[in-house]
Amino acid sequence: MRKPSYQVHVSGNDVSAVLADGLVSITVTDERGMVSDEVSIVFTDVRTRYALPRRGQLVQVALGYDGANVECGTYQITKVSVTGKPRQITITARAAPVGSKLVERRSTSWDDGLTMADIGTAIAIRHGLTPAMHPEMAAIVPGYINQHEESDMNLLTRLSALHGATAKAQDQRLIIAPKGRETTISGAAQVPATLTPADCDDWTLDIEDRDQVVAARSSWLDPATGKKTEVTVGDQAPGARADVVPGTKATEAEALSAARARLEASARNHLRASLSGPGQPGIRAEGKVVLSGFPDAEMNGTWKVEKATHTLSGSFKTSLDLTPPNPL
Repeated sequence: MRKPSYQVHVSGNDVSAVLADGLVSITVTDERGMVSDEVSIVFTDVRTRYALPRRGQLVQVALGYDGANVECGTYQITKVSVTGKPRQITITARAAPVGSKLVERRSTSWDDGLTMADIGTAIAIRHGLTPAMHPEMAAIVPGYINQHEESDMNLLTRLSALHGATAKAQDQRLIIAPKGRETTISGAAQVPATLTPADCDDWTLDIEDRDQVVAARSSWLDPATGKKTEVTVGDQAPGARADVVPGTKATEAEALSAARARLEASARNHLRASLSGPGQPGIRAEGKVVLSGFPDAEMNGTWKVEKATHTLSGSFKTSLDLTPPNPL
């Protein structure tokens, strides 16, 4: 039988052996989008041997089995709690911030013709980060942008959302990628984990009883003709219920991206699933899993991971919150 294992570094020092005698739990919470990821470490210190860690120290956590651990990220300690008896210490840390200037308001403009890669790279360099731009996002041309009293992070989040993507600063990288696509930032194929009922201790499927939106429409202005043209994604059959994206986009590519994002949002609101089972540290938020062999047909297929919670506490468990992926 596989034995759960872990490794914890605080300020670069391996404290795994220090925690071994009194470890109660390690919980890593990984959420999609701009929600800050978090780790909680709880251990007992009956003999009062250890000094309390300091707020601001960096914590690195890896979880796995038999020493084959998967890196779960770098976090900054935000809170330390002590209870007794016996003396028990709880360390709470959030995804390491990348500096306050990224969320400071500024006023500038971005010329027409610049791509998302141009904008993202310029902002990343300004804040000392490494740009990590998904190829699908890199070539998008947002058009002229007036950034007035708006932070760089908010600007990137807003532009990304228009095209069904997320922007996130993490581990000294500025990441911009489509929500839950089955590719890595480099564009290389990433095989989703396949889970069956045998891999789960329990699961839940929620189906909202309403007419599902099956299409989305958006429009763009053709500069050559001056005419507004409509594009539709999803079910294009007559009478199919469709959402309409407000406003007029500058290009056909932008209109299609906006329509896809709208349809994806509708799909996320229609079905929800959750499950828990033995630890799967390689499953991360914004990735995908394939469910197979479940008794309800709606449960089977590809799902997007909204939230992954990995808990090591004697045993090692993973809990997942899932939504349907973009059907396109």
